[in-house]
Amino acid sequence: MAEFPFQIVIESLKPAKDEKQVACISILRDLAGVRRVYDGVWNGRPVIIKVFEHKIKARYHLRREWDKLISLREKGVSCPEAFFYGRTKEGYAVMVIEKIADSVTALDVYNEAQTRQEKIEVLCRVIKEVAFEHAKGVFQRDLHLGNFLIQADKLFSIDPCQMKFRKKPISKNKGIGQVAAIAAFASSYTEVDELDIICEKYLSFRGFETTKADLVFFRHRLILSVKKGVSYGLKKFMRSSKRHLRLKMSDYKAIFDRNFIGSANTDDFVGQIDSLMDRGVILKNGNTCYVSRINFNGKEVVIKRYNSKGFFHSLRHTIKRSRARRGYLCGHRLNLLGIATPKPLAYIEICKYFLVCKSYLVTEFIEGVNYHDFQHYPSIADVDKKAIAEKIDKIFCELEEHLISHGDLKHSNILISKDGPVLTDLDSTIAHKCRLTFRRERKKDIARFLRG
Repeated sequence: MAEFPFQIVIESLKPAKDEKQVACISILRDLAGVRRVYDGVWNGRPVIIKVFEHKIKARYHLRREWDKLISLREKGVSCPEAFFYGRTKEGYAVMVIEKIADSVTALDVYNEAQTRQEKIEVLCRVIKEVAFEHAKGVFQRDLHLGNFLIQADKLFSIDPCQMKFRKKPISKNKGIGQVAAIAAFASSYTEVDELDIICEKYLSFRGFETTKADLVFFRHRLILSVKKGVSYGLKKFMRSSKRHLRLKMSDYKAIFDRNFIGSANTDDFVGQIDSLMDRGVILKNGNTCYVSRINFNGKEVVIKRYNSKGFFHSLRHTIKRSRARRGYLCGHRLNLLGIATPKPLAYIEICKYFLVCKSYLVTEFIEGVNYHDFQHYPSIADVDKKAIAEKIDKIFCELEEHLISHGDLKHSNILISKDGPVLTDLDSTIAHKCRLTFRRERKKDIARFLRG
């Protein structure tokens, strides 16, 4: 690939046949063999350049996106302007569209919002646009906050490929289902009542009266949307992206948070991880696991190593997946559900032949004391202890709503930080599909917690 910036000469086919030249400044997305997306400039204007590379479907992908952008603008939906399309000298199909300057995604605005009320206001702003699109017969099959750009007081829809166009407005029930998908971003089962306002706002924008049946249906779809969103989110944590780096080497497999690993060499980190742990603050040193707190790239992190107990132990954890991998996924699952737990930053599996012989889980370090010690501190007032107990009870309710059992819910695995209780040691945590199995494990969790 040429060094940036570089020029692309395009034989324009529509709206007029001529030759145009665009400058590619940086790459935004690279789906090998399918599509490359560049940030660029054409005639002094900032543009997005999409190069379609699929050997069979390239022209279909281009025409689909072009036609849908044109249809959106005809319906009055705010979206990027499609300038022209054609082909490069190499024969690739290419399309140039407007870049919405000085904009951020609604997802970024949502994540930066400081209070829950501000977050809900962002969702209501998106819902207003969704209601307008539904009234025009536009149905987004991949509805999420990342597909909306905010520029000052304007909201733009992007990624039209997953949109469907109907001759009639979208029905009320289908619309409520999509509202639930948006509301799932702020879902908390203990505060679900306040999310009703999102449904009410949507129905108001569409000119419908809100009924009790509408809200019941909304809450039902909200539960389904949360489950679907978590499942989709976990898949994103398991692949390379702008936030994560997935590696499969001859002697190890790993996924790193890019903000954690930074510019450090991953081979060097994996090669010296044991010595880093030995030089850190040893938190636990047992036969099964070894836990240490270290400082890496200016960040305080906790590394937990799971040791092998022999061939059959390694075989079992190779088939069932390593405990580090399970802890990594469970940590992200709880964070997606709004249940406090240290953020997973990486997991590493050291392999010999096809067996996982050792695995490592890296999480952020959270300052605090375990719940057992917290209860026995004489300097802490009873009212504060009661407040923490109520927050722990709230976490138990959330775990029950999502059918999640912890597996080792003792007091030392609940950390009391300045922000409240935090669940740790998640490698035995299970998200159950069957309520019967959940109830059995739930009883074990409660019994273990009561023992202290």
